[in-house]
Amino acid sequence: MSVKLVIRSYYSLQHIKSAALFSLLSAENQKLYDAGDFSEVHNKNNAYVTGCIFSSVAFLDGTICRNNCERKGSYMPAA
Repeated sequence: MSVKLVIRSYYSLQHIKSAALFSLLSAENQKLYDAGDFSEVHNKNNAYVTGCIFSSVAFLDGTICRNNCERKGSYMPAA
């Protein structure tokens, strides 16, 4: 008798959580536009928005890959 234990961890969930955090940070940062150095606020906002976009894309890529693998019955993408 053999027992096989498979544990899958979906890192794409961390990507979408990161995207949500970056969007919240961007919203908070935008409140500072009138309060100080515009260039520093603008640079931070660009970084937050870029992080949000890339995290969202990584989430979608991971989710699509996972769904395709599960549909095909394999858990690792073909090399």
